[in-house]
Amino acid sequence: MKGLTAGFILSFITLFSLSASDPYLSLTLDINYSALGFATMMKPYAEDKLVIPQGYDEIREEAIQLLLEDARWIFSGMIYGFTFRYVPGNSEETFDEVFELTPVSQIHKGDPAMKVQQVLDDTQFLMVLFHYWPDDYQNRRIRISQGGGFQSSAAVGGVPMMLEDARTLSLKEAVKQALRSDLRAVIFNRPLEVTGSVYLSGPPVISIRAGEYTSRVKILYRREDLKTFPANY
Repeated sequence: MKGLTAGFILSFITLFSLSASDPYLSLTLDINYSALGFATMMKPYAEDKLVIPQGYDEIREEAIQLLLEDARWIFSGMIYGFTFRYVPGNSEETFDEVFELTPVSQIHKGDPAMKVQQVLDDTQFLMVLFHYWPDDYQNRRIRISQGGGFQSSAAVGGVPMMLEDARTLSLKEAVKQALRSDLRAVIFNRPLEVTGSVYLSGPPVISIRAGEYTSRVKILYRREDLKTFPANY
């Protein structure tokens, strides 16, 4: 923890092999209380819906809930993956870029297969080690992305830290940028629409830089449909 400074959040994830000895996924996430408190206080106040945490106990409780949602989203992205739809934009032709990322399925809140194995809390940082035990069906889902036919990519994405669900939004933005940059490299003519499947693979990293939550992700993706403009367009 000593190497981390206030205002900076770093999150690590490790995927262990699903063997008889270690039949689980392992994920360690941490969060900086000072940065979280600042982000919460700076969110715009609207319709009496925002409750600003007061004191260490309330900020800690919010931090725990955020890490639980991070873990649920990341584990789901590794096990089930997502479908995506990407429509490249073109300002000259007034086409707006469209990107949709839809979970195939998600781990339910309170799923007993996701357990907190260790918590480290020094009043400045909260670090939580999560384990998740996939069942037979989930193991088969994991093997889909490991069975070939998928391309790899990586990228960074960021969103303002004051946005609602900013940490998850930054992960989604990073997935978008990873797909966008790779598709631009492999599709030489601008397509009308690309759809496919994508999984998280490797260690996402969440940090705060210049007032943004920034996520770095690695993905495996597969194009399933490519629509192009008509020949006489």
